[in-house]
Amino acid sequence: MANIVEKVKGFKSIPEEEQKVNVCAQHGEKLQLFCRKDMMAICWVCERCQEHHGHQTALIEEVDYEYKEKLQAALQKLMENEKRCDEWQDDFQQQRADWENKIQSDIKHVQIEFNRLRELLDSKEDQELHKLQEEKEDVVKRLGESENELVQQRQWVRDLISDVEHRLELATMEMLQHFKFWIGIKTVRHRVTATMASEFMANLKEEVTCPISCITLNYESSKCKEGEIICPVCRVSYLFRNLRPNRHVANIVESLKKFKSSPEEKQKVFYCASHEEKLQLFCKKDMVAICWLCERSQEHRGHETALIEEVAQECKEKLQAALQKLMADKKEFENWKDDLQKERNYWENQIEKDVENVQSEFKRMRDIMNSEEENELKKLMQEKEDIINSLAESENEHAQQSKLLGDLISDVEHQLQCSATEMLQGVDSIIKRSLNFSMGKPKTIPRKQRRVFQAPDLQGMLQVLQEVTEAQCYWVQVMLVRNNNPNIVISDDRRQIRCEDHKGRNFALGSENCHEGVLGHPAIQSGKHYWEVDVSRKCTWVLGLSDGSYLFNPIFCSNAERSPLFRLGISNNSHYQPKYGFWVIGLWKKSVYNAFEECTFTGKSNVLTLSLMVPPSRVGVFLDYEAGTLSFYNISNHGTLIYRFCTSSFPDRVFPYFNPIGSLEPMTICWPDS
Repeated sequence: MANIVEKVKGFKSIPEEEQKVNVCAQHGEKLQLFCRKDMMAICWVCERCQEHHGHQTALIEEVDYEYKEKLQAALQKLMENEKRCDEWQDDFQQQRADWENKIQSDIKHVQIEFNRLRELLDSKEDQELHKLQEEKEDVVKRLGESENELVQQRQWVRDLISDVEHRLELATMEMLQHFKFWIGIKTVRHRVTATMASEFMANLKEEVTCPISCITLNYESSKCKEGEIICPVCRVSYLFRNLRPNRHVANIVESLKKFKSSPEEKQKVFYCASHEEKLQLFCKKDMVAICWLCERSQEHRGHETALIEEVAQECKEKLQAALQKLMADKKEFENWKDDLQKERNYWENQIEKDVENVQSEFKRMRDIMNSEEENELKKLMQEKEDIINSLAESENEHAQQSKLLGDLISDVEHQLQCSATEMLQGVDSIIKRSLNFSMGKPKTIPRKQRRVFQAPDLQGMLQVLQEVTEAQCYWVQVMLVRNNNPNIVISDDRRQIRCEDHKGRNFALGSENCHEGVLGHPAIQSGKHYWEVDVSRKCTWVLGLSDGSYLFNPIFCSNAERSPLFRLGISNNSHYQPKYGFWVIGLWKKSVYNAFEECTFTGKSNVLTLSLMVPPSRVGVFLDYEAGTLSFYNISNHGTLIYRFCTSSFPDRVFPYFNPIGSLEPMTICWPDS
């Protein structure tokens, strides 16, 4: 009984977990030791067996405290990582919001910039249209003034023609009287017309006393005698036997005989105001009609005179000539009227075409603006989508890490709550997992690496457009000069050139036939000249300017003649340079664009590679001979400058140059109407 009591005293009531006693499954002994090598709880028998012989062991109570501290340290680190994960999660949310706000702000900025560019385009278009409207009004005003002046001149000519025709129908003296050279003539219409007749009848009254009996004062009357006769009008009585010839009556009869009734034109006689003599002479010096006495007077002595009939004939001839000229002028005025109408129609059509061109160009630029804006907005939306997707991927990775971290924290906390033996059973794995767990910072998108929006250089585009537009004012109709080269085919209208497919030749830069080009007409010796070439669908071409000297240069002759030069190291790709009379650019292998220059100091060939955003299908060439510049424009890309040659001076005579470089597709010269 005493032994039982002692055992009962030694037995203490402990929690359920403390009452659990782990025993070795192999030996049935308590697991009170811990093998550090195998990281497992063992019994004292296991410690002495071959499996754990020589391993470092320790009491579980000692190891329990040590590993609890390690688990606590791991848990603390994991808790810090969890806190950092929470902070990163907040950063994700903030970064997403910042990017969305930033891109939305950029979208608004793009829209504002393009709206500003549109307003600038509208302003520029209004200015150009206003200039054209002012030009139209000025042209119409000037043409109207010319038309009014023409109408006045035409009316003046008509009146003058009518006046000349009327004067040609007048009698001689009246014609001379109104002739512009005879304005000094003084005429007196004498007693032939009404004045002349009245004066003649007055003279008759002096002679005649009775209209019936015509008895004058020279009669003898015997009144109241037998045989008297009384005049029934004047009641004068006379004797028949007393009648006798009357001198007064005879004078009257003579006067009546001299006075003949004639047409009015024949009765007109012009007399000198000074001498009362007929005006039958004409003084050519003083341009007046004179009488024969005037001719002998001091006033006209020594002057050249002529008969009025002769002068009248001369004047008629002059009037006829003047009339003929006036009729020609009248016809010319009618032609001028038609020309003015044509000129008006031309200017109206030309200005209307310019208005359409301005509207078309600005519409094209608006389309460019709309396309650029759409592209920019698409880029921003794509950028936003890419950023959101990238942030989502990072967020997903972060969520996975957070979940792993949470699970690991739960495992560590659970392990700390286990009994010493149970804790030590899996503590090594948990500690390794805790030590190996590393937080990867989520990927972010640095703002400094972000593409910055650049608004289109509208001013530059307008400047280029203006430059090309001004160059196109000097557009010339270039035609190809035929030659006898069997490898070259030139169209009938001499505007297309291509190579003939004889052997399926494959041309390349430096090939022997790369100079099988042709010159263009006309030759250029001064001034400004512009032309365009269609090079669409071509994989190779060369165009520009040449002085034509290559036709006589042995470098460009046959292989036999060329071989010594090639032994000297001269190759065809070095021929395209100014010292050989070429100022050209070209396309090789469908995508390589070159300009062929020469070094200013050494004179060696310098082949420049050109970077073109848009491959040109139509190239504009502008030569300013005096300025020494040759410019190439990409008409397919809003007239942007491809390349410009600058030289101190060009040769005395240069030609447009075209070379299809073996291509079967034609190079086509474009005229203004094409």
